[in-house]
Amino acid sequence: REFDSKLENLDNKMKAAIAGLSVPELTEYLDSETGSLEFLQWVLLTKIARKNEKYVAVSRPGFQWLTSNRENLEMFMTSGIILDNRFREAVEIFEKLFSQDPAIQEDPLHLRLAIATALQHAKPITSRAILRKIINWEDR
Repeated sequence: REFDSKLENLDNKMKAAIAGLSVPELTEYLDSETGSLEFLQWVLLTKIARKNEKYVAVSRPGFQWLTSNRENLEMFMTSGIILDNRFREAVEIFEKLFSQDPAIQEDPLHLRLAIATALQHAKPITSRAILRKIINWEDR
């Protein structure tokens, strides 16, 4: 599977990169653009894999774009708490938004809004006004 292969490649790459490094060298590696990007990619894929559910298609344009830039991925991974480890759902929502709004790639505000929407709606939000009514981000 594509997802498993990507995770295994990242896992091997990370192990090879950090093998035998001292703490200062490890810190330097993780502070580098390449090291921090690979680490964030690995963390995201590991969190998705933990759910042991359907995996994301790592070749989709939205996923590729999000995970190929350290700043974008760092924003996604650190902008909030994803309840119940629903990273797959958050990524899928981001991918839908990415395909519908090309400005996400150029406008930081659109990117922030897309990430906030994906993180917030990864776990369905229920309405307190209407019992058993789930608020769907796509209905807005």
